[in-house]
Amino acid sequence: MCMSCCRIVGPWFLDEIVIRVQFSKLLINSIETSRSPF
Repeated sequence: MCMSCCRIVGPWFLDEIVIRVQFSKLLINSIETSRSPF
């Protein structure tokens, strides 16, 4: 299913997923660092 939808949507969709994942990781890291006392 994922392969078929990837073929239809195109590689730009994969790039968007990667950007969203990296952005969410940065968000989680910033939240964790703000929580920690150091």
